[in-house]
Amino acid sequence: MLTLSKRNLFLIPLYLGFARGLGLHGNFAVVGLSKPRYERFEGLDLDKALADKDSTAWCGLQIINLTSGSVEEWIRLDGPISELFDLTLLPNVRCPMAIGQQNQENLSMVTFEHETLKTSV
Repeated sequence: MLTLSKRNLFLIPLYLGFARGLGLHGNFAVVGLSKPRYERFEGLDLDKALADKDSTAWCGLQIINLTSGSVEEWIRLDGPISELFDLTLLPNVRCPMAIGQQNQENLSMVTFEHETLKTSV
């Protein structure tokens, strides 16, 4: 991961998985991590880095302090979740809600402008 500090470029090593998604908030970076699809990172520097640390890749989030480069917090997702595709930060939001793709609430929670206009006329 790269960060700009005092107009210099620093490399922050990240050896736990594929970096998938990046959000910046204040002095922190939130990085999404994914496991490899086929259990290995063949041919990538990441494969060697994990082997050197006797570690395995994981899926989750890391919150990195951009001043020190240290991981301040992390969330590891185990079980059937093995990949994150992106992340979004929602500053000042206390209770965000997500609706499942196959949930019946999708029928009433999502509206389209042209349908709203038809019902109001």
